[in-house]
Amino acid sequence: MKNKIILMSVFVFCGIFFSSVAFADTTVNLQIKNGTSTIYDGDITVSPCDSEGDGVLKETPYCAIVQSGTASDWAGLWVNSIGGVLNNDGGNGVYWMWLSNLSIDNCPTCSYSLSGKQYVLQNGDKILFYYNTNPLDISVDKTNPKVGESITIKGKELGLDSSWNPVWNNASNGQVLINGVPNDLDSNGELIFNITSGETLSLKIKKSGFIDSKELTVIPEEVKRSGSSGSYIQNFVAPVVIIKSFSVDNAFNFLYSNKASDGSYGSPLYTDWVAVAVGAGGSDEQKNNLIKYLTENNLDSSLVTDNERRAMALMSLGINPYTGTKVNYIKKIVDSFDGTQFGDKDLYNDDIFALVVLKNAGYTTNDEIISKDIKYLIGEQEKDGSWGSIDMTAAYVEAMRGFEKVEGVSDSVSRSENYIISNQKIDGGFENASSTAWVLQSMFSNEQILKAEKYLASKQESDGGVGELKENKDSRVWTTAYAIPAVLHKNWGEILYKFPKQDIVVPTPVINVLNKDKKEVIAAYRNNKIENKQKKLELIQSDIVKPTNNDQKKENNGFFSKVSSFWDNTRHSFSWLLDKLSF
Repeated sequence: MKNKIILMSVFVFCGIFFSSVAFADTTVNLQIKNGTSTIYDGDITVSPCDSEGDGVLKETPYCAIVQSGTASDWAGLWVNSIGGVLNNDGGNGVYWMWLSNLSIDNCPTCSYSLSGKQYVLQNGDKILFYYNTNPLDISVDKTNPKVGESITIKGKELGLDSSWNPVWNNASNGQVLINGVPNDLDSNGELIFNITSGETLSLKIKKSGFIDSKELTVIPEEVKRSGSSGSYIQNFVAPVVIIKSFSVDNAFNFLYSNKASDGSYGSPLYTDWVAVAVGAGGSDEQKNNLIKYLTENNLDSSLVTDNERRAMALMSLGINPYTGTKVNYIKKIVDSFDGTQFGDKDLYNDDIFALVVLKNAGYTTNDEIISKDIKYLIGEQEKDGSWGSIDMTAAYVEAMRGFEKVEGVSDSVSRSENYIISNQKIDGGFENASSTAWVLQSMFSNEQILKAEKYLASKQESDGGVGELKENKDSRVWTTAYAIPAVLHKNWGEILYKFPKQDIVVPTPVINVLNKDKKEVIAAYRNNKIENKQKKLELIQSDIVKPTNNDQKKENNGFFSKVSSFWDNTRHSFSWLLDKLSF
């Protein structure tokens, strides 16, 4: 009897023990995100359930969703909808995804390879189901830095590579909240932050359209050192060194705050360059305001560079430079070509920017004006590889992109780039912020040139503008407009929309009878090259041109003879009227 009692006790104990192991509840954090909306976010204790319908009880993400009270529908092992949000709803190509602890490792036992009905939860797991958005992640190089040291905060965003495999990319131009205060990440998704006190730091990455990262806690360690006698201990705080990142959002806000009531940003010079910056990454509202202004306000200038700049502004916003306004700016540029080069023979910038514009307006090296201008520029390059200044040399490098196969171009560009690199200063800058911006924009693939980002960040003031607050407002607008595309790593070729080449029709000129030789005027009349009716009438009534018999026969039954006869009889009486009419 005693043995039976002992044996029964063992069975009961084992049953209780093993059931507690197999069916112990598990606490996890569950997030369900639909775009920027949250369906569920909180800790939940998950009980085992029959996830796969095979009678086996286990704690899975499927159990977590069911026990959270969130409606879901599954097609076999894979989720079809959560909270009424369907996979590929309306053919949008968007599907529910899930991750455990943001792991994208792909192996037979890894969560990324398993269904939400197969993965067995572990205590403390962070389970994320997401639709039409992607998560962010955060890391730091030191979680216990000493006061006076700096830490590097890194933001990552989940995306897909060219083979549709998940990959973590830099969260460029996102923000890190440091104790709730936003700080901009640079184009590499990083922020270098100086630790100035022993205050505990709470860090989180945010970026529009993405799911906030987890929070990280950084606990600085105060450094103590002995006084001169060896008996006094004091806290040592290193001098504050702030390493800033350039804020593109603040820069755009600065520009927008300087917009005039008519939609411009001052003179055409500043407005056009702001348009290029907005085309690189501005808001729809900024773009629409500028499109309205530029299409309603034409630039009437005889300067080739003015027309080139305006064409760039239009093309940056998707406006056709041929037909998008009342002025055909491409024609104005093409008409300035003298057979060798564009515009002023004493300037190179009009030739450089002609290439920037025309190669995005359908012109290629098969066009004589392109091939000849390239040849002209290469022949005029300084021995040191420059074009008289850092910024114009950088513009030349941009202009020649796409023409590398033309003889001499690669060598010429290489010499220009070497000249630029050799003139970079210790702080990463070149001459000034404007020159630095053009260099960065043209050569951001060069690791050394990337130091220019920190230089531009150091020149950005609290209002978002680039340049000292005491500087002229227009100058700061101009420089800020230069800096934005550079920090965004967008060159002009990427910003400008491309338009097909259109034939440039040169109209037949009207002959001015007062400034032309008599024979030339007669020949023009005979060949029907005088289209202006008033001029024809003047010629008929002068001694310069008299219709021949053949001409008279052609005109007798026509409208022209009637007009001529009418003119003979009434020209003196109606001269006041004709003075006001334009034919």
